[in-house]
Amino acid sequence: MDKENIKQTELLNDLIAINTKRIKGYNNAITWIANKNKASIQKYFEDHRDQSIQINTTLKPLITLENIPITDDRLPIDYAQKSNTEAKTESCHEKDLNAILIYCQQLETETTLAYIQVIVQQSALNPQLLSIIESQASMLLEAHKMINKIYNQIHAAT
Repeated sequence: MDKENIKQTELLNDLIAINTKRIKGYNNAITWIANKNKASIQKYFEDHRDQSIQINTTLKPLITLENIPITDDRLPIDYAQKSNTEAKTESCHEKDLNAILIYCQQLETETTLAYIQVIVQQSALNPQLLSIIESQASMLLEAHKMINKIYNQIHAAT
């Protein structure tokens, strides 16, 4: 496999990894909010989780067609150092709504940053793949805005 395909595969694996992390993160948030009688917010969390499941369903075949292993749990080295949602997970077992929303904002920020890092390296991507990734980034940015809107609405109400 040539260097271009290797780099493209690494970038796809990075996106699969961050979406896998987002899925796990929203599963945590769904569990934490389930007993807080916030069904409408829980629905957003479920939608965001399902969005990443669908994104991974789209991305994984792009790698397997090349007979390259998929690494769901791998995060880009420089990106992994910036991640702190794991630390927040440990402190969130007795979560209030504010803490849960801050956790989700962090998930969305990390996902957005990962997509930006990949798009910046667009020369390593074929045009069709770049288009798919840019479309996913746009959808994810809307999800990020929604979590911020929910957070702001909760704070305006208190």
